[in-house]
Amino acid sequence: MVLRVLIGLWFVLCLPMPVLADGLVRAMSATLVIYSDDDASGFLGSGFVYGPLGRYALTNAHVVGDADRVRVAYQGGHRETASVVARDDVRDIAVLALTRRGQGLTAATDAPVPGQQIFALGAPLGQGFTLTRGIVSAAPRQVEAQVPLRLIQHDAAINPGSSGGPLVDGQGRLIGMNSRIADGSRLFVGIGYAIAATDLDRLVPQMLDGRLRPVPVLGLDVRPLDARIAHALNVTVQGILVDDVSMGGRADQAGLRPGDIVLRAGGRALATPGDLAFAIEETSGAARFDLLRDGVALSVEVPVMPDPFTDTPRPATEPELMTLGDLGLQVDGTAMITVLDPGGAAARGGLARGDRILRLNGAALSVPVANADLAAIRVTGAVVLLVAREDRHLHVILDPGADKGRRRPVSVGNSLDLSVARF
Repeated sequence: MVLRVLIGLWFVLCLPMPVLADGLVRAMSATLVIYSDDDASGFLGSGFVYGPLGRYALTNAHVVGDADRVRVAYQGGHRETASVVARDDVRDIAVLALTRRGQGLTAATDAPVPGQQIFALGAPLGQGFTLTRGIVSAAPRQVEAQVPLRLIQHDAAINPGSSGGPLVDGQGRLIGMNSRIADGSRLFVGIGYAIAATDLDRLVPQMLDGRLRPVPVLGLDVRPLDARIAHALNVTVQGILVDDVSMGGRADQAGLRPGDIVLRAGGRALATPGDLAFAIEETSGAARFDLLRDGVALSVEVPVMPDPFTDTPRPATEPELMTLGDLGLQVDGTAMITVLDPGGAAARGGLARGDRILRLNGAALSVPVANADLAAIRVTGAVVLLVAREDRHLHVILDPGADKGRRRPVSVGNSLDLSVARF
């Protein structure tokens, strides 16, 4: 019996120990964690060094928001400030210029196929330099009807903070950039989406050269023309149905009207709203919309060239001036908080009714104090308050601009009806 145990132990010890493949080691060394470039150094998301020269990094546009600069951290501990040199909010891609040079990730030559093993790298929930494993779950699919991209669906665990991180194969070659979780869920549900590396290779050079045409705003809400609707309207299941047309928009000026059935755009037959995004992307100048209106065939020309405003540089903005009172609190003469707006920055920062403010940015607060005094205290950045709460003291940091500019740019036309897509 003892001999059998010893033989079994010897067999286990002789098994090869799992070792991270060299390609994955290189991929991790090219992965970045992104922070805000301010005193708060707030965690924003993930990114990665892109291309063989290592001059640029990529992340999602919704990670950097409106920032012109961010801080990036490498696995080895190096940190530097990176400039945001290009961004496309609709396609959700941002390009960062790096100071440090190092080998970046390059695209795999083979297109990903369902069942292929892949690895997601990044900082899910702020846990930097994390690697998770999964497979490609489906052929690339369009996830947002307004966006002319087909994303890679996979089941490697990603969570908030993974956005902008690379998706690689077992050799560390770039498959895509993780961008979102299914249905906007806050936590991993087994379905994640990545912008394909082939699309990154196609779009990023255009972004850097200023040649990428922004997705135009048409002022048009459309929905699928399914069998139920088609039966009620006594029409064939073909095309997409116009729900709404914004007054003064491109679609309105071209003559489109609610109730129109658009059959083709730019020569492309439309079966789903998502087809319209690709038709617009493939068309320069104006797109011909072939449609039915009250059973009559019509054609209109809808301009799809960029708005003149979309190509102009982003203007510099001055910090928004606020007062301490604007943060949603009122105090009594002893500086005790008596009124607190539950939606204000003070409540979001962690203040509570009954807290007594003792110090403001390290300076003792003079008492008695009036709410009018708070209106004289200007706030342009983070404010550190030392407060007394029951029998203890604590610091509360209020930063009304901490989340400003971070967003998912695309939304549905009608929040109560997810079948409606807005163009």
